[in-house]
Amino acid sequence: MTCPLCDKDEPLQNSHVIPEFLYGPAYDEKHRVGVVKAGLPGMRFLQKGIREPLLCRQCEQLLNTRYEHPVSKAWAAYFPDEVPGDSYLLEGIDYRVFKLFHLSILWRASIARGPEWSAVSLGARHDQRLREAIREGRAPDRSSYPILATLFVGPKTRRPSFGWLMPPCANRLGPSRVYTLLYGGCAWHTVVANHAVVAPANPFVLSERGQLGIPTYDIMQLRDIDIAKQIRFQWARQ
Repeated sequence: MTCPLCDKDEPLQNSHVIPEFLYGPAYDEKHRVGVVKAGLPGMRFLQKGIREPLLCRQCEQLLNTRYEHPVSKAWAAYFPDEVPGDSYLLEGIDYRVFKLFHLSILWRASIARGPEWSAVSLGARHDQRLREAIREGRAPDRSSYPILATLFVGPKTRRPSFGWLMPPCANRLGPSRVYTLLYGGCAWHTVVANHAVVAPANPFVLSERGQLGIPTYDIMQLRDIDIAKQIRFQWARQ
C-alpha cells in the first residue's frame, strides 16, 4: 500500500496516532488503558495505545527519530511537579521539533480511519502542507498553524494530570477550523490556517522563542469548559 507520508508503495506498519509514551500515565496496574467510544456502552481495554496501519517503516522511524524521541526525553522537564497559579509559562522549547511533533499528531489523526479520529479532517490543501513540513523538518512560523494549549491539574495536588486522553474535537475561530486533542496533561489546540496573523505579544501562542503561556484548570472542570470560548479568549490576547 502507499505510505501517505512518503508516497512510496511499502507495507504499512501498525502505527500510533498519539505516541506510545503519552499513554504511559493512563495505564492501570495491568498495563491497560481504558478507552470509551462515543455511542457505545462500557469500556474496552488496550495493552498499548490505539494503532492502525498508517505509515511505512522508514516514515515511522523518521517521526520517532526527529520528533517523538527528543520530545519524550524532554516532556517531564516541561512541567513542574505543581502548578499553583491559573497559568503556566512553558519555556526552553525547541520550537521546530516541538511544533512539528504536535502537527504530526494532528496530521496522523486526519489520515487515520479509526472512529476515534473521525472529527479531524484537514482537507487536501492543508494535508499537503503539513505532510511536506513534517517530511522536510521545516516548521511553519508561529502565525501559520498556530498552537495553543490548556493545562489540566489535580484538584488538590495541583499536579499536571498526565493520565487523561480524549477523542479530538473541532471548533471554529473565525473562518478557520481549530482541532483540540487531549494528551500529556494538556488540551492542544491547533488553528488550521497558514495565513493567520498572530500578534508578537500574544503569550498563549507557541513562539519561535521557545515559549508558550498555558492557562490551567482543575481536571474536574474538564467536562464544563467551553473549549471554543477558551480558545477565543486566548486568541484575543493580541
